Amino acid sequence: MSSLFKGSPYKRRHDLEAGTSRSPYSDAQDDGRSSSPFCIARTKNASIERLRRWRQAALVLDACRRFRYTLDLKKEEEKRELISKIRAHAQAVGAAYLFTQAGNQANGTYSS
Repeated sequence: MSSLFKGSPYKRRHDLEAGTSRSPYSDAQDDGRSSSPFCIARTKNASIERLRRWRQAALVLDACRRFRYTLDLKKEEEKRELISKIRAHAQAVGAAYLFTQAGNQANGTYSS
């Protein structure tokens, strides 16, 4: 019985959108040397710049389904900026703490 059902009948054998490692462009695109924005073998590990180029070149009739399974570039950029701000604030707080500790040690007062 298991020999009758070797795979799903709905599974796409040659899915170009999924991008397989058997693609002739896979070596060139891992290095980012391919000039075509449509030659992305693995979208999960693709660079943000490459995804941005793909979005500029993509033509899809149904706009609401256009980027359903792709990374939200604007949200990713906002997250990166927020992390940068938090890191800068944490460094400023740490520097202020070290400054006050150095001042306390110079005055001879020790507070924890």
